[in-house]
Amino acid sequence: MGSSPEDWSQPEEMANNVTVGNETANWNDSQVSTSVLFILVDLLDLYYVPTIIVMGLVGNLISFAIFIFSVLKKLSLSVYLATLAVSDCLFLLSLAVVWTDHSGLGLFHRPGWCQVTVYVSYVCSFLSVWCIVSYTIERYIAICHPMLCTKMCTTGRARIVVVGLCTTSLSIYACSLRISGMALYEEGELCTPYLSPDYYPVHLALTYADTVVSFFVPFFVILVFNVLIFRKIRFFYNQENEHVPIASLQHCPPHCHRHPNASEICQHNQAQVKVTKSMFIMSTMFLIISLPSYVIRVWVFVADLLLGGFRSSLQDALLQQLCQCLFYLNYCINIVLYLVCWSKFRRICYEVVSSSKRRICRWLSWKHDVRLPQHDVGLFRGDIMLN
Repeated sequence: MGSSPEDWSQPEEMANNVTVGNETANWNDSQVSTSVLFILVDLLDLYYVPTIIVMGLVGNLISFAIFIFSVLKKLSLSVYLATLAVSDCLFLLSLAVVWTDHSGLGLFHRPGWCQVTVYVSYVCSFLSVWCIVSYTIERYIAICHPMLCTKMCTTGRARIVVVGLCTTSLSIYACSLRISGMALYEEGELCTPYLSPDYYPVHLALTYADTVVSFFVPFFVILVFNVLIFRKIRFFYNQENEHVPIASLQHCPPHCHRHPNASEICQHNQAQVKVTKSMFIMSTMFLIISLPSYVIRVWVFVADLLLGGFRSSLQDALLQQLCQCLFYLNYCINIVLYLVCWSKFRRICYEVVSSSKRRICRWLSWKHDVRLPQHDVGLFRGDIMLN
């Protein structure tokens, strides 16, 4: 989204080179690798991205329904995860608008669609990563400071945090609606992140701010708190493996021992560890999947600051696009991680599927009864009453 129209036109130029590759003699290794990267990126854009969009939308809608309408709605964690599901869905919809260029619709390069798509992608990227930061911090409080859990980890506070994040993201990126739009180039009218050179400083400042608040800060916050959470989880399971009885409270913080409800707090802490373990795996997967894209973005960011007006090569741009395709996996993989790592979520999904199957069977049997002749229906009902 943040690249210029000149960057968008480079792949087409590369396609022309690949097409006439038989007439181009003595290609060096760099050109060959660039052509291979281009073909790979083009195939991913054509098939992988729409698959991510469809799977992500279905998975996030199912997750949202479970977090809002099941017993999990009582957890403050569900507020963050439901918000994450909505944010991911909106981002995938904006990605779908960009992908329509492959289908010939070209919605992204139309007035209105351009500005809204850029704005939504900025806002949802911010919201998604900060929802992960929020539940990571909450999980840290839940198992490392259980005495504060009942006060800090509530649905009310979670809603306040989500409202604050939404307000912040909508405000920070509001200027993108003004500076982005359609501009005329040799290829025709294209969506550009800044309409005129006068807007370039604003676009540059927005890009730097987005890199800091949506990439650098969240990445290191999640990393630091995950290290602290990992140490606590490891300590807990070490105590469990040594068969320390619950009554001894050795796996609870020392200040819990003096609390009148120490045993209840300790048992609550055990339950929190199980949930935190699942969320720890999720946030760690986010870091792993995001790392290649983050490394390239940091490199471009630092090079631009040091060199000024740094412009990456086509090969670098294709490599960045390849890492971005991997990054898109974050927006559809959550439901898989919930099912694999979170037993309660998995149990609720099983109950929902079983209940749906029973309802479908009852509906089909009712339709079958209605279609039977009247005397047959009476006999059938009579047999039931006799039995």
